[in-house]
Amino acid sequence: MGTLCQAWNTSRTDAHDLKKSIEIYAEAAKYIEKAVTALESLFALQKSTHQITNADLVGPLKTAFEEVISWKIMAEQERAKFKSNGPSNENAYKLAEFVAVMFDLMGIEVTFGTHPYTFKPSTKFG
Repeated sequence: MGTLCQAWNTSRTDAHDLKKSIEIYAEAAKYIEKAVTALESLFALQKSTHQITNADLVGPLKTAFEEVISWKIMAEQERAKFKSNGPSNENAYKLAEFVAVMFDLMGIEVTFGTHPYTFKPSTKFG
């Protein structure tokens, strides 16, 4: 039987990792934008030289900027799927895991549910 806590902690870890990735994408985009601005401020002779020698980086950097922004947006959309209900309570999850294992050993199905009007648990596990 897979553990309930592991699944919850995995999604919490994934959400945390996505948050960090979003921050990294934002930082990368900021620096790419600075590089584009800096290169665009070169004197005309230097810009022309880069274009003639096919070494102009402004176009590829703009493309990279757009790509990083799209990655950031995708990560934000993925992170929005995670629901966070405050800080974790490790002891509560260990207890829930213990009860789940006991139910499994006794052959009782682990199910969740609530009564529609009282919102009280409607299953033995809940």
